[in-house]
Amino acid sequence: MHHLAWGFADCYLDDVQYRLLTDYTGELATDNVDNIRALRCVGCSKLEFKDDSFSLMRHLDVLELKESTVQKLPDSIWQMRHLGYLKISEFSALVTLPESLGHLINVFHIDLSGCSGLANLPESFGKLTRLVHASLSGCNGLLTLPESFGDLVNLSHVDLSRCHRLSGILEGLQKLDKLVYLDLSYWSCFQGLEKCLGSLANLEHLNLSNPCCYLAQHRSHLQGLKDAMGQLTKLRYLNLSMFLDPIFYYHQSHEDSVQFIGDCVRGLSSLEHLDLSHNKFLVDLPESLGDLKKLHTLDHLGCIRLKRLAKRIGEISSLKLIVLNNCRGLESCQFVVHADDRQYNKSNLDQLEVVDCKELEISCLEKVKYMEEAQRIRLVEKQKIKTLKLRWSVDAAQGSVKVDENALLGELVPPHSLQCLQLHGYGGETCQPGWWVPSISSHLPNLVEVTMEDFPSDRAALSRVSKVTIDDMENLKVFLFPGVAELVIQKCPELSFVPIPPKAQKMVISGCNKVMSSWGKRQGDGEEGTSSSSPVTELVVENCNLLLGVSSLLHHLPGLCSLTLKNCDNLITSSAAIIQAPSSLQSLCFFHCEEMISLPEYLDDLSSLQELTIQSCHRMEFSLQSMSKLTKLKDLYILDSPELKRWCESNENELKLAHIRPKYE
Repeated sequence: MHHLAWGFADCYLDDVQYRLLTDYTGELATDNVDNIRALRCVGCSKLEFKDDSFSLMRHLDVLELKESTVQKLPDSIWQMRHLGYLKISEFSALVTLPESLGHLINVFHIDLSGCSGLANLPESFGKLTRLVHASLSGCNGLLTLPESFGDLVNLSHVDLSRCHRLSGILEGLQKLDKLVYLDLSYWSCFQGLEKCLGSLANLEHLNLSNPCCYLAQHRSHLQGLKDAMGQLTKLRYLNLSMFLDPIFYYHQSHEDSVQFIGDCVRGLSSLEHLDLSHNKFLVDLPESLGDLKKLHTLDHLGCIRLKRLAKRIGEISSLKLIVLNNCRGLESCQFVVHADDRQYNKSNLDQLEVVDCKELEISCLEKVKYMEEAQRIRLVEKQKIKTLKLRWSVDAAQGSVKVDENALLGELVPPHSLQCLQLHGYGGETCQPGWWVPSISSHLPNLVEVTMEDFPSDRAALSRVSKVTIDDMENLKVFLFPGVAELVIQKCPELSFVPIPPKAQKMVISGCNKVMSSWGKRQGDGEEGTSSSSPVTELVVENCNLLLGVSSLLHHLPGLCSLTLKNCDNLITSSAAIIQAPSSLQSLCFFHCEEMISLPEYLDDLSSLQELTIQSCHRMEFSLQSMSKLTKLKDLYILDSPELKRWCESNENELKLAHIRPKYE
């Protein structure tokens, strides 16, 4: 029974005053019915009515009759002057109602839903002036409403859904200025409706879903509704499910479609629920949706061609639910986490469980309240994702983070298909989730770009991380990273430090030729490499081809104190283009540099050098001239270089190197 009927009959619900008949067979019993206030008959197909069936039920307030094939109701029904709630539904053979219907002057709720054979309503229907709720849903035999329908001045709820043959009702609807709820779903005739809607200033609920519009004139009538909808400033619920398809199928441009949606919702400042589901030709959404500041539900169920969500949707702080089920064409989704401040309420993150798109951005991750929310979305299974952006709010108040950020990052395991990973504003104690350690390349073999930025220095992450390793990622091309103590990059042949090299106090670079060559490409761009914020003080280069030369590299690292070159090629070539070297370098090591036969010329400019190590450089020979300018050199280590050792131990050279204190192994 409808909730209004329950409320109306609540005080009468005892064995005497309330009667329920289910699948009743035979005549309606009239014994002991004087005091019945509420009668419900469900499954009336075998129930027999006589003219006087209701004559003794003079005090009946609630009457519900459901499912019957009778063509005519007994006249005694219309004599129950106390009746307030009347539901006669799914009487498929009922073709007419008598004029005596107007005698039910106390009826406030009437439901004739599913009476598909009903051809018209009596003119006396307009005498039911206390009527608040009228449902004619599924009365698809109705052609028109009586002129007196406009006299029902207290009507607030009208359901005309599935009355697709109904027309000529606009004048009657225009007079219903107290109307709050209007359902016109599964309609076909919208001609002139825009004028009618414009007069319904108090409307809060409007359902225009599933229009049965297949003719050209029908589409033009739908298009005309957009301006009228924008005038409904009190509207809280708007259902446009499948409403846009007849229009967008013939729209000539993508811009026109986006503009049409924007026109429909413009001015709907009170809107809370917007249903755009099952619009198969919906491709994009207007950014003006971000102006709907009270919106809490946005439904895109079954929008199979929708490619992206409007970015400004994330600005709607009241938004609690975005339905994206079966949006299989989605390419980009910018999702903002919202959470109820009440203690046991979860965030909306689990709504991403059904989302799988090429580019996914999740913002405000500090609002996730429970780790299970991240587990539920099963991010690792979303194999369409190529770009993943995970954002924590940099300006989030300290203590506002609900779950441990490193643990949360560990639960947000990216899929193997990922090519671009971005972390913004991360504030965890460490930045080494389980899927990153021991080697991120084993889990993300297709990764080509990593960006990590806006890490808040007062509470986070990389200010407390001692070491980050990027190892064996043959496809990685871009790596943007905030300051860290030590950064190790190994076996990343495609990686370069363009446009911005990462910031670290110590760097170890191994097997990354493009990394070394990209440092030189930064000349003339107005930046000074890593020196602007956190300069590299210690650099180890292994197994790299230094095509641009060590001197060029040193020029871009003015704060460098220690440089180690292991098994590197083109160290001789590097001396050809001498650039002023930094005065800060104090320690220099050459290890297993077989091509070197002498110290490079740029060594003359390293006036600050205090320690020089040469190990396993079997062809190298010293020149006293090259050593003469190293006035601050104190320690010289010669390891596994017998020829060089003999050279230094000769009487002539040993005397001249006495201030250097060479050490041998």
